Amino acid sequence: MAVIELKAFGKAGIVAEEVISSIRTVLVYNGQEQEIHRSVSFFQALYETRRAAYGIWQIIDQVDAFSCFFLSQSSEINMGFDNDLEGDIQFSNVYFFYPHGQPVALVGSSGSGKSTCAQLLQRFYNPQSGSILIDGKEAKEYNLKWLREHIGVVNREPALFGFDLATDEQCT
Repeated sequence: MAVIELKAFGKAGIVAEEVISSIRTVLVYNGQEQEIHRSVSFFQALYETRRAAYGIWQIIDQVDAFSCFFLSQSSEINMGFDNDLEGDIQFSNVYFFYPHGQPVALVGSSGSGKSTCAQLLQRFYNPQSGSILIDGKEAKEYNLKWLREHIGVVNREPALFGFDLATDEQCT
């Protein structure tokens, strides 16, 4: 009798195992839809991020604005101009001029264009109209890396230490 019972339990075990396996399969297929819904938000975020990055890459990949930088990684090559800049800087159609050899400070209220002038001179932007001349030559004609290595800019935070400029500079 024990042998017959063991055989019956064995067959019952096989049937139970098949049933449980089938139930697992059904649960997996039913759970697939839930998993898809769960991951849709991640794909939406990925898509939106990719769309936003596309606009950024469009700006980064603009050849005109940065082509001079990639023409030469050497700071000694300056696109055929003298290695010594005199430093005469002129913003055409902006109506101000800086003679060479003179320290220059742009001073004004917030939003008056001080940072924009410095960024235009360093060619972080190109002017939409007019031109920026350095020693009588268009700033666009200089190698970007070389030009930036030859310009010194010291930005001042409005409330660095709360003193006047001279005292703030001594503190830094």
